[in-house]
Amino acid sequence: MLISDVINQTLSYAKSRGFAQETLKGYSTCLHLTLKYLTKRGIKEIEDVTYQILEDYINYLKERSRLDFKPGTVSISTINKHIKAIRGCFKYLHQTKRIKENPSENLTYFRRVQKVINSFSVEQLHVLLSVIPINTFIGQRERLLILTLVDCGLRISEALALQVNNIFFDQHVIKVYGKGSKERLVPFGRNAEKAMRQWIMAHSLTNEDRIFFSRRRKTITGSGVRMHLRRYGRKAGIKNVEVRPHIFRHTFAVMFLRSGGNLFILQRIMGHVSLDMTQRYCNLLIEDLQKEHRKHSPGDKLKW
Repeated sequence: MLISDVINQTLSYAKSRGFAQETLKGYSTCLHLTLKYLTKRGIKEIEDVTYQILEDYINYLKERSRLDFKPGTVSISTINKHIKAIRGCFKYLHQTKRIKENPSENLTYFRRVQKVINSFSVEQLHVLLSVIPINTFIGQRERLLILTLVDCGLRISEALALQVNNIFFDQHVIKVYGKGSKERLVPFGRNAEKAMRQWIMAHSLTNEDRIFFSRRRKTITGSGVRMHLRRYGRKAGIKNVEVRPHIFRHTFAVMFLRSGGNLFILQRIMGHVSLDMTQRYCNLLIEDLQKEHRKHSPGDKLKW
């Protein structure tokens, strides 16, 4: 069976299972880069792929420049995404009896060093919003999108998929379709309610309409949003925080916990499968730990 055909079948299967568009795009990129490598080695049939060949590919990723586009090595996160896509592909093939053995079964993920991800302060959010024009279509849309992301902690794919009929104003909740099409209800505040009502009325949106759309009422992409946000971030002069969609989700989690929010409630709001994923936000509040230590440091109470 040709590897190119296998990739198309795998992606079609993932799409039928309700994988998010961004996830499908990531899988497609990883699998086609894998195909490119295998083709260079003269491997065209899926039956000829062995564990050692896959291991060679992972080592190749570790040594090559970043996907041939940017200087520097490939990040651990990117390599793990490739491993996940490869394992998912071969698992599907094995379960559907297309192959007898799964050569990716023993591929292991690399352990990532947990980085401290800076979040926005309220002041930075105000500065960012102040540079986004309120009298243009894109400006109004991006302001509402930022408010939705930071107030509800949504993933960008979840926010861009929102329809009018997903918003329940009487209950102050949004029905969100997360990873794997899993549904969850996410609360929103008064400012978000006011902004969403105004946007819906201004554009005469009906139940089936997307909340976020282009001037021509077409679907917008996460990459397009990221481009606009980077530009606004530069204009606002924000240096120590990356201005990208996921940082607003991160900011929501940090602010929620700093305000005394419950970790289990946060897990449900963010749609994390395990509490371990949510626990990471507690571990990243280094600034809070430092402040508390300065207040209560036993060593500083000594005469030295």
